[in-house]
Amino acid sequence: MKCAPLPPLEDARLETLRRLDVLDTGPEVRFDRVTALTRDVLKVPIALVSLVDHDRQWFKSRQGLEATETPRDVAFCAHAILRPEPLVVPDAREDPRFFDNPLVTGPPHIRFYAGCPLLVRGYPVGTLCAIDLEPRLLSQSDLKMLCSLASIVSDELERGDGAWVDATTGLLNERGFLEHADGALRRASRRGQRVSLLRLEVSASAAGLDVVELLPRLGAIVEATLAEADVVARLAGGSFALLFVGDGCESMTTVEEALERRIVDLGARLSTQVGRASCYPRGAGQLAVTSLLEVAGANLVPVLSAHPEVVCGLELGDCAASAPPAE
Repeated sequence: MKCAPLPPLEDARLETLRRLDVLDTGPEVRFDRVTALTRDVLKVPIALVSLVDHDRQWFKSRQGLEATETPRDVAFCAHAILRPEPLVVPDAREDPRFFDNPLVTGPPHIRFYAGCPLLVRGYPVGTLCAIDLEPRLLSQSDLKMLCSLASIVSDELERGDGAWVDATTGLLNERGFLEHADGALRRASRRGQRVSLLRLEVSASAAGLDVVELLPRLGAIVEATLAEADVVARLAGGSFALLFVGDGCESMTTVEEALERRIVDLGARLSTQVGRASCYPRGAGQLAVTSLLEVAGANLVPVLSAHPEVVCGLELGDCAASAPPAE
């Protein structure tokens, strides 16, 4: 039996997995639906969401298998995370990596395996895999379906659990924003893309008015921008953040104007301020995201005023505001 070597950047991969806070948690419908669909569509007896930890693979969702984990050194999925494309093993008994694997020679007697990596912020944290107890081939259409279902699982892992979601508005909370924005900045850095942040602060302008009572409606207004903004969140109180990446930055002014109109249409006596910050990130990290938020927060102006966009330099998590560009 050949044990899988460690993938590149293994420490960073493991840290990404652990920051998901999903290991050793209970079953969740959002993952169980995907594994049930995988089993039905591919007509296999076993389907798993497998997360590859330091010394084990642990199953966040499983169909057709009683075990909740196996040692990493016998895991097919430990091999699957080494490559960007799916790993397909038509007959494990004829594969030199697996023919004497205890999962092949003993229960559950794996013959066929197909696993697609689950990418979270660029790191393969595990796989969505389909297992059969008989040798078989996988059609291109079935392989494409497996990859599509794996993308759904990756998206759900990125989104996080309730700890990342604001219960009042259904948007990401500050923790969720930091995680998702960090990933967005890293991708933008690799691609040389511009990143822009719009910070929205809504407060009561009259005594006796409680912004908290309006948060569900404010959340719905902000959520309507998801088609243009890459990451949207409620940070705290009446504070919201919208992150735009690449071509999406061009729509920020339009989104801002739409938000202002819809908030005015609420008819409540609210005070609304907005702040902007923009950069071409070089390197990233949650400190960089926090710095971008702070720069936008330090340059808040009332709505319907001129909106200077502060240009930041982000490198290794640092953000320094330059003077606003000349009109």
